[in-house]
Amino acid sequence: YAESECQAWYNARDIVPVPQHVQTAEETQALSLGNICMVDDSWTSTAQFSGIGWVWKDTMGKIQLMGSRNLRRRDTALHSELEALQLAMESMIQHSTCQRYFPRTQNEIADSLARNAHSFHRPLCFIGCFIPVWLPRPPQA
Repeated sequence: YAESECQAWYNARDIVPVPQHVQTAEETQALSLGNICMVDDSWTSTAQFSGIGWVWKDTMGKIQLMGSRNLRRRDTALHSELEALQLAMESMIQHSTCQRYFPRTQNEIADSLARNAHSFHRPLCFIGCFIPVWLPRPPQA
């Protein structure tokens, strides 16, 4: 069933192409929403760890809370991505009910947090409102 759903999704994408440089109505709507939580992961098949990161922004785009963690490398990048979503949801459940997906180009901070966690060679778990000095600063944070 999962494979047939996956194939249907790919087929649907092939039927209705979206131009690369045109901003869709969905992207415009996403940017005008209130609080948002974005997640990302960093995974390679040869690394010891996977990295995950998330960031919660308010209606003005100001960071309210963020988190980063590394885990023993999961079987696939999809598994790592799911871990990122789970960590963000568990953390955000205490602070906000917002959950929305964004393109990677609009998700630079969570992506950077995930990449930094991925590069650590020891256990790491960070949650806070500001980036600690020992963690490289993500873009636009």
